[in-house]
Amino acid sequence: MKFSAQLIMFHCMILYSSSSWDAAEIVLHLLQVADQLARPVITPDSLSAAGKWLPPAQLVQMLNKAELQSLADLQVQDLTVDTSRAVHDAVLGCCVITHLPPLRLSCIRSLLAPDYTGPCKHLDCNVPGCTGNKLHLISTSPLSMRMIFPHHKNEHKWKRAVIQFDVPSDLAELLQRYLAGPRRVLLQHHLLIGDTCDHVFMDTQGRAFGSAVFTMYWQNMMLRLGAPALNPSICRQIFVSERQSDNAAPGPSDRGAAMIMGHSIRQWHDWYDLSFHARLAQDAVNAMQVWRNAMLHSSAPVRSDDEVVPNAATRCRRFVVSESDSQPEPALQHSGYASAGSDYMSCSSASVEASDIEIDLD
Repeated sequence: MKFSAQLIMFHCMILYSSSSWDAAEIVLHLLQVADQLARPVITPDSLSAAGKWLPPAQLVQMLNKAELQSLADLQVQDLTVDTSRAVHDAVLGCCVITHLPPLRLSCIRSLLAPDYTGPCKHLDCNVPGCTGNKLHLISTSPLSMRMIFPHHKNEHKWKRAVIQFDVPSDLAELLQRYLAGPRRVLLQHHLLIGDTCDHVFMDTQGRAFGSAVFTMYWQNMMLRLGAPALNPSICRQIFVSERQSDNAAPGPSDRGAAMIMGHSIRQWHDWYDLSFHARLAQDAVNAMQVWRNAMLHSSAPVRSDDEVVPNAATRCRRFVVSESDSQPEPALQHSGYASAGSDYMSCSSASVEASDIEIDLD
């Protein structure tokens, strides 16, 4: 990476010193140079070695432990800013990967609280009556919640199809507990009188998460839990890698999970499944033994090395070429073998139209 940056800087200095290059040409050339630079191969092993990966089971168990600990602390401690933040982080972890297929981070950041009654906060929304990406409280007895995401990356490609689903009961109970107490404590602590935050999740200042702030917040959260400073988006790759592996645990359908994640199974292979090529190649090699055994036990007759079986629909012409002949002399044949010498047979078949197959019989 250091060498690549130095190479690009060197090209930039050379081009900048030349008055015959304008800015657009310099940018285009640098893009071409950058495209030719070797890119590192990213795999779970390489990310793990770099401290940027966790096995899926380890990640889920770690977040579940943090969730149970935060709820236990609420039983024995007063509702403080620290205990409230711990519950906030537990709910956040549940929504990022453990209880739901990994939602797009933009959907999590933009999720509005049930008590918000204002208009959609999405900047480009012009749909009448849209309430935005929101957590809806359907009923309290029995407790029922629903997440509705009209705004996601593929909303226009999907012709404004909405991502929506009922929240699992255990996550709904955790959300209700967080919204009723810890979230209010955080708002009172962080915000000035008259200010408010309409979103479910908030940063350390009590504001809705921005993209960069959310990434740093999640990385610090991972460090507090004793894990590497994982990027939150890597959770999507960890999930997809497990779902596509040969020993995937029972779980959601690939198509349904991909839809909630806001993309398609094809995008799993293109962007998220880092072991896709290596795994399919190995599966193919392993399956060849099955194919080989099937061929060995097949009842199809085996031809001898010198046996030629002409097709019944094949008409052949035999050419005898002597050293003195400049043109071959054809003789129509339907069967038989060519004699030794400079003999050639040309065959035309109904399966090979308007073409001759020349067979050297020497």
